Amino acid sequence: FTLSFLFNGNEKFQVYNLVKAGQNANSSTYSPPSWDAVLNSWHKPGDDVAYPDFKQIQKDVNGDVRKGQNSLYLEDGSFIRLSSVRLTYKLGPAITSKLKMKSIMVYIFGDNLATWTNYSWYDPEFSSKGLNIGQDNGTYPKRREAGAGINVNF
Repeated sequence: FTLSFLFNGNEKFQVYNLVKAGQNANSSTYSPPSWDAVLNSWHKPGDDVAYPDFKQIQKDVNGDVRKGQNSLYLEDGSFIRLSSVRLTYKLGPAITSKLKMKSIMVYIFGDNLATWTNYSWYDPEFSSKGLNIGQDNGTYPKRREAGAGINVNF
């Protein structure tokens, strides 16, 4: 048997969650604010909360909420990821010689099986576009794969 695995990670870096900022701007008809924003938004004088009253947000001339960078959406992007695992079994020479082969290896593998992070969106290891480095604009996370195979050597 052979077991190989790879972990990767990063620590102490900040991500600007542009998706969450847009979602909480309350300017979309198809995406409501996050639960955190709904539960912790301002309702009456004296409330000590992080989010404004969504009913009273100022809108610009186009009807959209005024956008701007806000440190409220800076998040810790630290993570550890199990990037790959592969378990291989090599059949012994007694079996392979009976089958008139030099070697047979059977394996199973998986890629991107687990990510441990406190980041609230899909993937802290997203790909930035252009000059928006460090801004998560909602790109798809890395795909998870699993499979099996056999290597036969004649």
